[in-house]
Amino acid sequence: MLELRLAPESRPKKGQKFPASAGTSNIKTFHVYRWDPDKGENPRIDSYEVDLDDCGPMVLDAILKIKNEIDQIMHNVDNIMKTVESFFPEKDEDSTQEEN
Repeated sequence: MLELRLAPESRPKKGQKFPASAGTSNIKTFHVYRWDPDKGENPRIDSYEVDLDDCGPMVLDAILKIKNEIDQIMHNVDNIMKTVESFFPEKDEDSTQEEN
């Protein structure tokens, strides 16, 4: 069996944890892969606990909540949103009308 391994400098490490506020009951944890090529450090995976009662229903809502309220350092959120949107393309109006 072939075993593939990442180089030691490419292996993600455990990052920071951003817990939800005390008293929050409907929590979802999002794990975000973070890497800054300028620092020369290994990538890390940060964990963000988001209160779903105080957030919209879509993944993009959670990402924006993390960026705006929890970790303002996520300045590359536009790139993240474009990546997420590429996995969920919107239906164009012509295909919707054809289905009816």
